[in-house]
Amino acid sequence: MASAGADVAVIADHLGLATFSVWGHSGGGPHALACAATLPDRVASAVASASVAPYGAQGLDWMAGMGEGNVREFGAALSGREPLERYVRSQCDTLRQASGELSPDMRSLLSPQDFELLAGELGRYFQSAQRFAVEKSPEGWVEDDLAFSADWGFELSRVKVPTSIWHGKLDRFVPYAHGVWLSQHVPPAEFHSFDRETHLTLYDRHFREITQWLHDRARRR
Repeated sequence: MASAGADVAVIADHLGLATFSVWGHSGGGPHALACAATLPDRVASAVASASVAPYGAQGLDWMAGMGEGNVREFGAALSGREPLERYVRSQCDTLRQASGELSPDMRSLLSPQDFELLAGELGRYFQSAQRFAVEKSPEGWVEDDLAFSADWGFELSRVKVPTSIWHGKLDRFVPYAHGVWLSQHVPPAEFHSFDRETHLTLYDRHFREITQWLHDRARRR
């Protein structure tokens, strides 16, 4: 996970960005925190929304409250690369063959509000992005899951830039307890908690608010 900082630095160099802000939602959260920790002179502000916490984090029951699909997926990841590859290949096959239908594993992660969102433009975007991501190979999916369930390679105490954690209490992809744990272990973190938001509604309803937060904190710095 820590190598995300070096990767993003290369991209920023190519774009001519001396400093920049980072935002990671869901599995992107740890990558954003890695950038904040390893690039303190370049990251102006950071957000991790609906983010997973480190596996094995003290005081956190990591899978408690997750939908059954994620329990199966991360169970496979903890069993090793081969079981995870089998699981991911089966999900990719379903994704390629589906015509707008969600797999049972995906359905286990969704609330009624999520289903409503996925019926519209956001759902079409997600489905298109997912198909594109695995068109040539599912390796990125596999590597992500292995990174989430291993040591991240950096200490959260290294995060010193303005940072905020955003999480909804109705999240079934990444349970709310992950956000609470991160807010307690990232030193400068502001915690934005939402009683009625899910994994997807948090992103959909607070997109502008989050980007404004990043902009404001970066300008102050």
